[in-house]
Amino acid sequence: MRRCVIGFVIVVAFAFIPVAVFAAPDAQAEQEWERAYPLLQQRQISTALPLLFDAAKRGHPRAQATLGNLYHQGIGVPQDDTKAMQWYALAAAQGHAVAEYSLGNGYMLGIGGLPVDQVKATALFEASAQQGFDDAQQAVAMSYEMGRGIPRDRQKAIYWLNQAAAQGDDASAGMAKILRNPHTPIFANEDQLQGFVNSVMMYCGFGRVPQRRPDLEAQNPGYEVWEHTAPNYRDTYCN
Repeated sequence: MRRCVIGFVIVVAFAFIPVAVFAAPDAQAEQEWERAYPLLQQRQISTALPLLFDAAKRGHPRAQATLGNLYHQGIGVPQDDTKAMQWYALAAAQGHAVAEYSLGNGYMLGIGGLPVDQVKATALFEASAQQGFDDAQQAVAMSYEMGRGIPRDRQKAIYWLNQAAAQGDDASAGMAKILRNPHTPIFANEDQLQGFVNSVMMYCGFGRVPQRRPDLEAQNPGYEVWEHTAPNYRDTYCN
């Protein structure tokens, strides 16, 4: 299913890119990438660009993903999220993990003219997460927790947070611990989840119970405290 989603993006969106891009990368594409990569590390972007474009048009996924990054950030080329998403999609079609994650963000947020589509976004996050990309593991965990384009499943959310935590991500480890607690409620939105996590951190880290702050709620409607958690459960989050 994930490959079909990515393939659909390519079929409908990329008239400006030569057909040769869709071929598997050849030996020359790899040679050009190997010449471009050290130039990128040395920040010689203008020198690297011709090599990147040629390698990308020959189907090199890392070159395609790199062009996506450059267009997204406006480094060496005019900032253009539409072109960024186009290059990400070409790399994602070949299974490039970072490109899958970046294209997923494009669909989640509607970047570069892409429609907001949580189903496609989450499918791309999961494809990237399965290759071990920790940012994607965090993203797909939140999709399972919040039901973004996929049925809610806290156990799968915890699984993916644990995968990211195993790579050294402390925030994912902390989030997984909170979600494992049987007293953790179901959250209406990500702001509510983040407010709950912040409250746990304040309580366990500073030994005080957050109080409701109408002033903060006025600035951030998603700000929540955990007064809905019974006081006798609070210490279970600090063990």
